[in-house]
Amino acid sequence: AVRKYAVVGILVLAAIVTPPDVITQIILFIVVYGLYEISIFLVARVEKKREEQLRADGYYDDDEAEADEEMMQDYEDTK
Repeated sequence: AVRKYAVVGILVLAAIVTPPDVITQIILFIVVYGLYEISIFLVARVEKKREEQLRADGYYDDDEAEADEEMMQDYEDTK
């Protein structure tokens, strides 16, 4: 649900930054949106490794995971 706002924001940014040329705007959109998706993937990967390390060190409790899941479920329900 947040991605649609990101798409609109990136399109607006591309329209402001580029000259009034649709092809240039589309190229800039594709590049910036690609970077956006890559960053989402990398953050998820880093967070997964971080959680695994915290679990291995004994700093991460399953109660925290359940609370996070409940919070995310509440967030998803509000969409």
